[in-house]
Amino acid sequence: LANVDVVLGISSEYNLHHVLSGEMRLSDVIVEGPGGIKILPAASGIQSMAELSKGQKLTLLEELNDLNEDFDFVLIDTAAGIAGNVMYFNVAAKEIIVVVTPDPTSLTDAYALIKVMYQNYAVKRFMILANMVEGSHEAGEIYMRLSNAVDHFLNISVDYLGYICSDRKVRTAVRKQRLLVEAYPDSKAGEGLFGVTQELYQRHPEDPEPGTMKFFSGAIVDSNN
Repeated sequence: LANVDVVLGISSEYNLHHVLSGEMRLSDVIVEGPGGIKILPAASGIQSMAELSKGQKLTLLEELNDLNEDFDFVLIDTAAGIAGNVMYFNVAAKEIIVVVTPDPTSLTDAYALIKVMYQNYAVKRFMILANMVEGSHEAGEIYMRLSNAVDHFLNISVDYLGYICSDRKVRTAVRKQRLLVEAYPDSKAGEGLFGVTQELYQRHPEDPEPGTMKFFSGAIVDSNN
């Protein structure tokens, strides 16, 4: 279900469904969010949005390309699992951040995603972000378990991006419909987010070439039916 706009207390009359149906342009649907970010409200409770057609994927790709000059980064939060939409956005992304928690099912889902992305789409670059951990030690253990499995069975390596601690302030910020880094910048989770952001900037200090979409390539449309 799509609820980032609800979490941030944003009311929007239009959403992604109106774009894919041809009623609206993407630029008309995007809304202002807190902290200088912009949000594309997805469509919640519409069954057809659970699995986009090839034509809808192409429409979304073209709309995102038209907005290339307006944004520094585009972050896409996909669902867990290996459904068609999840695969599409992961293949499209310039960087794939696999978020893993201490839950054993989370590790299983993460490995399954990496396996399918590698075997079906030849994707070999993944960054691992440990979430809801007690600290760096537990984060390191999670990374090593996943990294060892990927290296042993798939013969590829994954990079460690960082970790975000389990923190009650996250739930409090959600209830207040506030950004965590604005409401509680000194919280453990907030500090973790700042650290991850700095790491990403250090890895990619330069902007991509002008006129090129940072995260999408037309070739992916042919690889996703």
